[in-house]
Amino acid sequence: LGEERYFGEGATSKELHREVEEHPGNVDAWISLASLILGKAPDASQPAAVRQEVEDVGLNVLARALDHNPTAVPLWLIYLPLFARRSPLDLPDMLDHAVRLNPSSFLLWEKLVKSADSDQGRAKAWLRAAK
Repeated sequence: LGEERYFGEGATSKELHREVEEHPGNVDAWISLASLILGKAPDASQPAAVRQEVEDVGLNVLARALDHNPTAVPLWLIYLPLFARRSPLDLPDMLDHAVRLNPSSFLLWEKLVKSADSDQGRAKAWLRAAK
């Protein structure tokens, strides 16, 4: 099977699950799998619990992906907004974890700075990033 089969429009959940199990370092496969799952989210007419369940499955896939690929910034950029909806109070700690693992990622530092709740907190975050 070629890569186009896993990442093309016709990639199935089963194929993507097999790919990430066999090649857990394949960040593109993890993103494709999460996108496939999150793309199946029910519309607004469905109960909130159903929508939340789909999002939880997608969040779980991304968490597993980050377990295998903690320095993959694209995974963090997809994971963090979902995590923020689920655990907004824990977001600063998760952002801190992300930048410790990816200290050269401007995008993650920027998210950390924007999450600070004061000018002083933002200044501290930028100073920390500059080190």
